[in-house]
Amino acid sequence: MSVAPRPGGTHPKHAAAASGSPAPATRAASPSTTGDLDRQVMARMAQANADLMVRVLRGDEPVEGDPVMVALAAARSLGVVVEDILRGLVEIGRAHV
Repeated sequence: MSVAPRPGGTHPKHAAAASGSPAPATRAASPSTTGDLDRQVMARMAQANADLMVRVLRGDEPVEGDPVMVALAAARSLGVVVEDILRGLVEIGRAHV
């Protein structure tokens, strides 16, 4: 099993484990603040892990090793990203109160 490339500056525990290329990048407006960049990176990581998990479960993604384990790794990584997103949303919500 190889690790898919991750966006620059992200933590390795968030990278999905699988062979093949990551989901295609989408064009986004240039981030105006660090917070905007963080949100874009987190959104990209969530999308990439969710897409990988779906492709592996459908059998569309060839992987080395057990596809179920690759899907589990992508699901766990997605869970970590979602937890980080929720933490960030709580911080934003608290700042606006």
